[in-house]
Amino acid sequence: MLALIVVAAPDLPELKARGTLRVLVFGEDEDILPRAGSPKARDRELLEELAEREGLTVDIVAEPDFEKLFTRLLAGDGDVLAHGLTVTEERKARVAFTQPVAVVKQLLVGRRGAKGLPSSAAQLKGRAVTVHDGSAYAATLAELGAKVVPADERLDSEGVVYEVGRGKLQLTVTDSNLFASIATYNRDVEALFPIAEGKELAWAVRPDSKQLKAALDAFLVEKALTAYAERLSTGDLDAIRKRGALRLLTWNDPISYFSHQGRLFGFDYELAKLLAAKLKVRLEIVVPPERNLLVPWLLDGHGDLIAAALHPVADLKGVAFSQPYLFTDEVRIGKAAAVPVHRPDVTDDVELLQEGKAKVVDRILIDTLPDAPRDFTVISKDAPVAYAVRAGSKKLLEAVDAFIAATYRGLEYNLLKKRYFERNAAIEVARAAESGQTGTLSPFDLLFKKNASRVGLDWRLLAAQCFQESRFDPGARSWAGALGLFQLMPATALELGVKRREDPEESVRAGSDYVARLLGRLDSRIELKHRLRFALAAYNAGPSHVEDARRLAAERGLDPMRWFGHVEKAMLLLEKPQFYRRAKAGYCRGSEPVKYVSEIQSRYDGYVKLVQ
Repeated sequence: MLALIVVAAPDLPELKARGTLRVLVFGEDEDILPRAGSPKARDRELLEELAEREGLTVDIVAEPDFEKLFTRLLAGDGDVLAHGLTVTEERKARVAFTQPVAVVKQLLVGRRGAKGLPSSAAQLKGRAVTVHDGSAYAATLAELGAKVVPADERLDSEGVVYEVGRGKLQLTVTDSNLFASIATYNRDVEALFPIAEGKELAWAVRPDSKQLKAALDAFLVEKALTAYAERLSTGDLDAIRKRGALRLLTWNDPISYFSHQGRLFGFDYELAKLLAAKLKVRLEIVVPPERNLLVPWLLDGHGDLIAAALHPVADLKGVAFSQPYLFTDEVRIGKAAAVPVHRPDVTDDVELLQEGKAKVVDRILIDTLPDAPRDFTVISKDAPVAYAVRAGSKKLLEAVDAFIAATYRGLEYNLLKKRYFERNAAIEVARAAESGQTGTLSPFDLLFKKNASRVGLDWRLLAAQCFQESRFDPGARSWAGALGLFQLMPATALELGVKRREDPEESVRAGSDYVARLLGRLDSRIELKHRLRFALAAYNAGPSHVEDARRLAAERGLDPMRWFGHVEKAMLLLEKPQFYRRAKAGYCRGSEPVKYVSEIQSRYDGYVKLVQ
């Protein structure tokens, strides 16, 4: 008898050595360039971004036979199957799925205006519906008693829908994600009704590709929780309040925004937090890849205002500046010369100083950098520093000016100014550490990375939650008896097999397990980003209170599938007798999970911008 030789398939380290990530897709060779805006194109863009981060290039491997996709993946012909597969128990027994890339409905599709089309699932019994053999659609249709007609394997889902629109086929099924893309160009078809809801779509890897799966999971968690940074919006204050978040465009430097030991710092960052609190919205941080992109990103709608030590420029097209919130001298490095034309200050002066190329900079920057040159001449006294908004954001500008008028030289402002621009040992240590940033957040980063890989999360999210729980103090103890990095209660620790709650390794392992367990218990119909926020809220307040808030949200016309602006509002109501008296879990100090989720989200945003 011949022995079966099993060759280990390459994982992420081997892929890096090879230099390529082979992406299996369904279709013919001509499908390698998918339609812009389609789910297939989005998957491709995401994988190319991840590959670039890992130092890889993407090789597309097209397979026209749907059933062979799994076989070829397991045989090692590809490294990731990026078809947006529906997650099923049968498939989970064969491959390892990533975190979901989308949560969709399965829609029955027919030719627009055709007669005799079914209007309910009950009318599908015995009806012919064309889908790919072995697809999740086929399994759903079989359960409903439909007659499943195998689709031509040379056609992908879009191709089958196209044939329905031509009248060549009667009915098919596709997911709501793909149909939304098809509907932008194909008016010959219509979605009749969903035959299934809450179906997760995910990428697949081989079960032994653990490091690749961990990298994909962390990347998808990051993309889910920071999706706002990719959305463009040029709305005014009303749009900001409706969104519930003020998007701050800023820059990573010793004045505006930096991190140290898991804590976020910066004069501009902390002052903007006060502004967001005044507007009663969250603060979301947006850091472009280059400082000179701050203004273009503002005009494009990546953010709502810039706070990055900018000087007002009267003729900067499309931009309006607020009243000054800070004044600083401008200085010339080296021998004095004529006063220069005033600059828009969108270059990275820190980098230029470090390279010895800067000629004109702000005095506050010189004072904050210990190695900055001291041979300078003041050429402009008290140059104003202001916020920048789009010229059309008149209400926001009014609100910002009102904030400055109320805050400038007040107690909170003066405390911030003293902390950042006068001698402050803690800030100096943080700035010195930031200038030599090594990509670390805490002494426990390796534990976060190890456990995040194991449970399919981003290590920076675990770090953000841990900081919120204990400020990275293994001996932290709460008034309620919670102890350790992840503030485990005795009963929870016992349930998770923790013997010493103050032991960092045990605490991080158990905290990670508990977050993953809470995430897994949530309704699969919830999008990943909201599911993650619900899991965090449940960690803080308990899953029963979160379910009460979701039910209450539905009763009050809010969306029980979304956290920010919806379930978080219902959570606050659980502090009031008229609501908690009829809640299953009773009273909840709802402001705590609301603050907990918001602060972890904001801190995670910062970690993503500052640490890879």
